[in-house]
Amino acid sequence: MKYARVIPYFGYGSSTRGRVMGHIIRKYKIKDPKNGWWRAPKNMQDMMKRFRLKGVGRYTVAISIYGKRYTTISEEDGFFELEMQLDHLPEGWHEYEVYVPDLKLFGQGELFITQSKMAVISDIDDTFLISHALKKWKKLPLLLFKNALNRKPFLGRSKWYNRLAKEGTQPLFYISSSEWNLFDFLRKFVEHHQFPKGVFLLNRLKSRWGDLIQKQGEHHQLKKFYILQLLADFPEMKFMLIGDSGQQDMQIYQDIASHSPHRISAILIHQLPKTSQEKVRQFSARINALDISFHLFQSSKEAESYLQNNLPSLIMNDAELP
Repeated sequence: MKYARVIPYFGYGSSTRGRVMGHIIRKYKIKDPKNGWWRAPKNMQDMMKRFRLKGVGRYTVAISIYGKRYTTISEEDGFFELEMQLDHLPEGWHEYEVYVPDLKLFGQGELFITQSKMAVISDIDDTFLISHALKKWKKLPLLLFKNALNRKPFLGRSKWYNRLAKEGTQPLFYISSSEWNLFDFLRKFVEHHQFPKGVFLLNRLKSRWGDLIQKQGEHHQLKKFYILQLLADFPEMKFMLIGDSGQQDMQIYQDIASHSPHRISAILIHQLPKTSQEKVRQFSARINALDISFHLFQSSKEAESYLQNNLPSLIMNDAELP
């Protein structure tokens, strides 16, 4: 198909097992973002293009890595996902190729292989990317008129995220209720603002502009699914969870911690203004009762201080699962 393209996302895995994913979509063109207030109309145009994406479904997708070839079928919305056996790959990033034979489409993705005993799972919006997710009158102008270069992270976040990721040797998963429509935007934001490279796990593709303002309840449940999937994919790994107090992160993290308390090493929550103190108190009590380290922070300096005092012991405790 002349007007289609394949987009491979970042995959992940252990030395012998990997998971990759991507989309086949109708082709659209967005140039690299540039700074400047005068770019606002172009930024809006680009965002509208992202949310008019149409998936191209039910095609065979071939994935190749180091001479091995695997196949799967894309879903109706163009999404594809594949689990595959690997030949004892070393830790780090590895390239893989995607080919859609019926459409003659080629793409290249990356797969992160890890043997680490600890990983970091982080929310995005209002955890490190200023989004005002609960205030649509603030959220929509940011989403429409800004781009990956002039959207702002919270001050100091990238510094301690890089410390958590050990400069790329420890896996970091960015799990968000944002849709795959925003993959290119989020990838560029993380790169431009010098956050550690990580695997994105996002929500299902949207193809209507009006979907932007719909409620996100079902989307939050997908975040829970992704976390449970990671726990299953890495049965010998423990996880640190980072989120915010504004949406459903605390409830999701509480559910995960209650389900698998021995798999969660710590939970860090960014406290947003006007957060219910009673809600935070109840969450803290339930997490502490599970013997999981919990820290509520308002600034990056507070989070960094917590990591300075606790990260070595958290890593040590993660060396072995019970």
